Amino acid sequence: MSRCLDIVQSFLAADAPTIVYVTLPGAHAASTGALITLSAHVAAMPPGATIGAASSPS
Repeated sequence: MSRCLDIVQSFLAADAPTIVYVTLPGAHAASTGALITLSAHVAAMPPGATIGAASSPS
């Protein structure tokens, strides 16, 4: 988790905008990937990609 916080802090302190792309349809950015993605200035993903560790209710 400390590496995740290092990345998040560097994104938040960046002089230039940071961009995260969750690649490939069906790709998933879970837990740490979600935190890193949310700390970026811009986040993008194709249709079918997901973010976060929670699942939707059935």
